[in-house]
Amino acid sequence: PRVSDAPAFALDVLQEAGRTCLALTFTRPRKALDLVYTLETADHPAGPWASGAVPYGPALALSNGLERVSFRTPDSAAPSGFFRLRVTQ
Repeated sequence: PRVSDAPAFALDVLQEAGRTCLALTFTRPRKALDLVYTLETADHPAGPWASGAVPYGPALALSNGLERVSFRTPDSAAPSGFFRLRVTQ
């Protein structure tokens, strides 16, 4: 290939309502009804991990049956931490 692929994930630091949170954006199949995406957060890579990341804005429809979605850390989370994306079928 002569052109590199777009990054699979984007991580952003957001300032929202006077607090700092993390946001993760990724691309997924739009109509994959047999897949469940669970975004988990933790303060340390060893865990404990908890689900509870909240959607950040609407999904953006892309070509080829894909969509780009964003999630942010929950209100109770610290302004730093780790994301883990769990995909199950």
